[in-house]
Amino acid sequence: LAPSRPAGRPAGRQGATMDESATAGVLVNNLKSRAPEVRRRAAKELRLHMEKQHRDMPAPAFKTLEARILRGVFGLVNSADLGAKLGGLRAIDELIEARSAEPELKVIKFANNVSNSLRGCGEREFLQMAARVLGHLARTNVTPNQDFVEFEVNRGLEWLQSEQTSRRLAACLVLRALSDNAHVLFSLRIRAFFERILPVLNDHSREVREAATEALSACLQILAQRRQSVYVSLYCSIYSQAHGALLRVASEEIHGALLTIGELLTHTGDFMFPRFTEVCDAVMRLKDHKKKIIQRTVTRLLPKLGAFCPDLFARNYMDDCVQHLMRVVRHGERGEGY
Repeated sequence: LAPSRPAGRPAGRQGATMDESATAGVLVNNLKSRAPEVRRRAAKELRLHMEKQHRDMPAPAFKTLEARILRGVFGLVNSADLGAKLGGLRAIDELIEARSAEPELKVIKFANNVSNSLRGCGEREFLQMAARVLGHLARTNVTPNQDFVEFEVNRGLEWLQSEQTSRRLAACLVLRALSDNAHVLFSLRIRAFFERILPVLNDHSREVREAATEALSACLQILAQRRQSVYVSLYCSIYSQAHGALLRVASEEIHGALLTIGELLTHTGDFMFPRFTEVCDAVMRLKDHKKKIIQRTVTRLLPKLGAFCPDLFARNYMDDCVQHLMRVVRHGERGEGY
């Protein structure tokens, strides 16, 4: 008689399947870690594990394993713990391009899960990661993504007008990611974007203003690849608001305007040449503003002004600029001054 197996120990493929499930369970559990490096490593190992099992396992067994793992990942994304949520997003980002039993269905589930998660968490770190994953999904070729991108763009435009700060922030981050990764589809709503982003550039939240400026920058780069004459009216609207805000009292508006001017200098070609002196005069008047954030933003903007029109800047503003930078260095902000 053949020797019997130890009681309770599965044989053959069944035992291997249980081992693989256990390994995947450990990796999913590691995604909950509060340490970013542990989460990153666990997500990469999970992808490698899935790729290996796709090669080695029978198709029905792999489909079952994948479904179990994705349920665990989605549970992390929807949990109350920020570390777990970030780990779930990290895993989705890794698994987007991984082999799958049902590639199209997997990507649809990923998009729906990440999209829905934006409604329940306002943490900046989470919103940044979710926007990054949505951008990755937008550029994947696994499944047609037009409906998904249109939905996210339309919701983003709606959330730009939300009374909730976290939703305005989410909108800016997602719209920037989509403009980077699906610019053809995004460009269909680009005029609506410029209409709705202008008020957000003056938002009371610094995080929202800076995120709105990054989204503006990405969209200006889309326009820079096309005939600029078509979009001069958009440039004029943006500039008119920014220049007007430079002359106001509210520091939020001034800060947003300085950030906007920096993007116009970088991404609108010759548009800013006839406005250069007007901008320099307004910016130099703000160099001694009582708010530190305005002083620092002016200091960071000066090199862009100098690079945009070196001769004119050197003749008319270089002395004042150098004196200002020396004062910045003497007052202990060497990093800004240098």
